[in-house]
Amino acid sequence: MMERQRRLLPEVLAANQSMIGRCEELLQQMISDTKARIKQQLAAALVGSDGLEPGLVRMRQLARYSYHVFRDDGNEYQPITGLFAKVVAAFRNPLGLDDSDDDTDGSCKNDLYRELEQEVKDGEDRDEIDVHDDVHTTLARLCDEGCPSLELRDAQYAYDDLIGFAEDRVETVTPETRSWLQLHKECNQGVRTLLSRLADIGRC
Repeated sequence: MMERQRRLLPEVLAANQSMIGRCEELLQQMISDTKARIKQQLAAALVGSDGLEPGLVRMRQLARYSYHVFRDDGNEYQPITGLFAKVVAAFRNPLGLDDSDDDTDGSCKNDLYRELEQEVKDGEDRDEIDVHDDVHTTLARLCDEGCPSLELRDAQYAYDDLIGFAEDRVETVTPETRSWLQLHKECNQGVRTLLSRLADIGRC
């Protein structure tokens, strides 16, 4: 019996090594896919960006739509679907110009809905009906005067750091970038998405 086990040992070790190698490949693929999604967010062509300086465009790619998801903090919240029009109007017209366009407005609302679906899923494989119900019952509010303002220089630093990480030019995101993301996560859907992506990578 012992002799047979000794003969089988190299095969068992080889099989284990192959399994470990396959697991490492899968984890690396998950990391690469998540970094690709980070890069996709940071390179997206966004409505309302025409005429803006590049730094401001990058800041909008980082932050995306501005709204708070419900927290038990004493503020008044309402179903987010009732805020869509205001959230979209603020995002697609950052300079406050009168350039309303029904087609563009509808496209932005669809985009916001898709982004909210992803935020509700939070990386989980969930039933679409449940996700739909959660989206329509999500409570939210707009930003107010107590919210931290987005500073262009700090946003540019975070953008450069994150794109470098997504493109494998740096090994990790700096503490300064993580602090910036934490500061603005309550206000900005895009920041919450980026933090979720980084958490996914951290679990790999």
